[in-house]
Amino acid sequence: YKYRLRTPAKAVASFAYIFGTRGCINVDAELVNYKGAHLKTTKDPGYTPYDYEVENKEAEEQLRTVVNLRVGGELGFNSQYLIRGGFALYPAAYNQQINPAKGTQVFFFFLGFKLKNMTFDLALKVSHRNYNYYAFDNSLTTVKSFKNGEIDNFALNF
Repeated sequence: YKYRLRTPAKAVASFAYIFGTRGCINVDAELVNYKGAHLKTTKDPGYTPYDYEVENKEAEEQLRTVVNLRVGGELGFNSQYLIRGGFALYPAAYNQQINPAKGTQVFFFFLGFKLKNMTFDLALKVSHRNYNYYAFDNSLTTVKSFKNGEIDNFALNF
């Protein structure tokens, strides 16, 4: 099939507070209406039109609106050292009565060091994910994924 897709609507609110030249705190809240995703038939005359009513109704019943939350902060010392940390919470998009998945939690920590013409950045990200996986109809497997101590990013800048 060839189809058109309307993606979920999103609204984002951000708050940031800056402590002079020493650091900052940032909070982002993102409202995502996954129920609003919608398939439509193509306008391409080379394809037979298809009514996605059943698929759209099923998605609307299974999905929900969630609030993704991200909180982070940064603190600088002696204009050479930088520490950054944060947390993100991404709830599962599924209706909890149908699929009681908990979503994903992410913690991160960042260290930075600056020399005259060079900076070193090292980031550590720990993510915890709990969700249900359906391999086929009437099957349910709970998957718990925990990544600990993963080096997510290493950068050397000149």
